[in-house]
This record gives sequence, structure tokens and C-alpha cells, in this order.
Amino acid sequence: CLDCRKKRAKGKKYCYRHLKRRYIANHYDRYIYNNLKQNAKKRRKDFQLTFAEFQDFCKETNYLEMKGREPGSYTIDRKKHTIGYTRENIQVLTHAENSRKGFWEKNGYTSEEDYNYEHFPDQNLPDTTDPF
Repeated sequence: CLDCRKKRAKGKKYCYRHLKRRYIANHYDRYIYNNLKQNAKKRRKDFQLTFAEFQDFCKETNYLEMKGREPGSYTIDRKKHTIGYTRENIQVLTHAENSRKGFWEKNGYTSEEDYNYEHFPDQNLPDTTDPF
């Protein structure tokens, strides 16, 4: 490999690790799309989103620039969890919003307003009373 001196991929100048890194650097949107598609397949979710639709979605929402692992970073969420990935059924949420949404849906709530924090006084949940 020209970068690390490891054994090259057959007929290539670089090893597989560096070939993948170069691919990601040059085709980041395609790489993210393929990961989304493969994860949907692993979870047995229908995936009808085309690459062109994904690109349009990313431009409209600034998804690729804001994607990450921090609570304020973007994730792709399905609006209705019973439907797969289609252009009409995806939206951008932050990680924090997506976690809250998952908690509400798992416990039968439709929104945070439906959730009553007073039922769980022993947990360290946010204080909803007004201090003033």
C-alpha cells in the first residue's frame, strides 16, 4: 500500500483499509445511503428510498453536514415505525429527539405531553414544576 506499506489489494495501489477510506472521502453520500439501506435490511424494514431521493432529502435538510453521534446531531427517523423507508416517511431528528420519540412509542405515548412524569417519582427525571 502506498499509504501504510501493507499488502495491497489485488491489482490496486492501496490496501483494503485505505481503498475504503478513499471511497468514503470521494462518495460520502453514497456510503451513508448504502449503510442506511443495509441497516434497514438487517432489521427487515422495507426500503423504497432511491439514491436520488436520498440526495434531495440531504440537500433539503442539511443531513450530511449535521450527521454525527452527539445529542444535537441529526439522525434519519421514520415518521411511522410500521412503514419502511420511503421519501414520505422519513424525517430528520436530533439523537435526543429520536431517543425521546422511541421511549414514548415503546411505552404507548404519542408525545411528551401524554407522558406523566409524576408516575415515576423515584427516578431522576426533570422537575416539571415551576420554581417561581
